[in-house]
Amino acid sequence: RGAVYGAFGGTPSADFRPEIAVRGGGQIALGDHGWSVTADAAIARYAVGTVTSFQPGLEYVTPDGRLSFGGRWINVWDEQDIYRSGYSLRAVWAVVPKLRLRVGYADAPESSDGATVDVQSTSLGLEVDVTERIVLRVSGSKEDRLAYDRRETMLGLGLRF
Repeated sequence: RGAVYGAFGGTPSADFRPEIAVRGGGQIALGDHGWSVTADAAIARYAVGTVTSFQPGLEYVTPDGRLSFGGRWINVWDEQDIYRSGYSLRAVWAVVPKLRLRVGYADAPESSDGATVDVQSTSLGLEVDVTERIVLRVSGSKEDRLAYDRRETMLGLGLRF
């Protein structure tokens, strides 16, 4: 009926990455109808200052589990302690049991290259279960930033345990 997670990390002598970062969150089901509430919080210390965030969200999974979608309200207090906000939306469709299609859109602040900037991004991805424990991921994204635009193609392997 729920899940929690925590993460801790950092980069010694970092210029553009967090020197230290702590993140945590969770998800709680709202009854038996497929809806759940999510929340994530993070704090990261960069060379230029500390960035904190809080992201409450709502997710829905259809009764057969083949379609899920959700949204998050992204709240950030940047390295200058200025409040910024945005949102993200995503959907996952299991086309067949071992093949999933992902799509997402976000219009929200992101800490990048030592500063928090406003970013609009779209993404599209495909996941294939190679075995019960191994997942192959192929995806692409397009980000529009104030200083530049970025397009990215990614290929990855995931291991379930």
